[in-house]
This record gives sequence, C-alpha cells and structure tokens, in this order.
Amino acid sequence: MPAFIRYNYRSIILILPLAFTACLNRVDVTFLSEPEGATITEVTTGIEIGIAPISRSYDLGVLSPVDPQGCYSLVGVEAQWISGATSRVQEFQLCGDVTEDYYLTLERPAEHPDLDKDVQHARSLRVSRERLRRENSGQASFQVTPFPDNNRN
Repeated sequence: MPAFIRYNYRSIILILPLAFTACLNRVDVTFLSEPEGATITEVTTGIEIGIAPISRSYDLGVLSPVDPQGCYSLVGVEAQWISGATSRVQEFQLCGDVTEDYYLTLERPAEHPDLDKDVQHARSLRVSRERLRRENSGQASFQVTPFPDNNRN
C-alpha cells in the first residue's frame, strides 16, 4: 500500500509543473462587437469563432514568433452583423503580460444601412441571455403587467 501512495505523490509532483506550464502557454481573447451579436470569423481560414461576445483561447506555442517588443501576432478577424455590415481587422497583436485577458472590439460601420436590424438583434440576444441566466439560477421568469384602472374616467 505505501508504494501505491508514493507512486501517486510522484505522479502529482511530475504532473503539476506540466499543468501550470500549459496554463501559462495560453491566452484568452474576448471578441466584442458594437452592437453585439456579430458573427466573428477568422479572416485567413474562414473558421467561425462564434457570436460576439465570444472568447477564444490561443496556444502561445503555435502563434507566430514574438517580435522584438514581445508581441505575438494573431490572424485577423471579421465581424458580420445580420444586416450584412462587416468590419475587419487584418492582423492583431497581443503585447505585454500574456497572462492577462485581451479584448478586441469590432465596430459596425455607421454608413451601412439597416442599423435598426442589428440593434434589435443585439437586444434579442441580451434578453435571451438574461432569461437563460435566470433559468439557470432557479429564479422564476415572469413579467409584471399593470391592470387597467377601470375607475378612471
């Protein structure tokens, strides 16, 4: 029995540094859109990341080499709203402390028509997210509607 316990401790001692190293070699980027709800896609690969706001984790070991300022380069992304409006960042860099989270906001071009569609879509997403949050927290989902005052003339 003691040999089994010793073996487990050795395994833990060997695995812990690897686990910490794996965590330190990753960085999270949250893609935001204004208004929210745009589909975020990688420019070069066409791979869809998801609907903003969405986070993605990148393995620093497979990113392009660090430049002289200590920055990592990432492939560009494009945001497309339901109106068809698009905004693109060809390439972006992560500089500074790579243990922190990064945020990239893509803004909808003001000159593109149908802004109201995109704003309504953003509202719908927020309502859906709030409803889901309430359901997951066990709160009842209801809306208070005032009764008409029949005593008024």
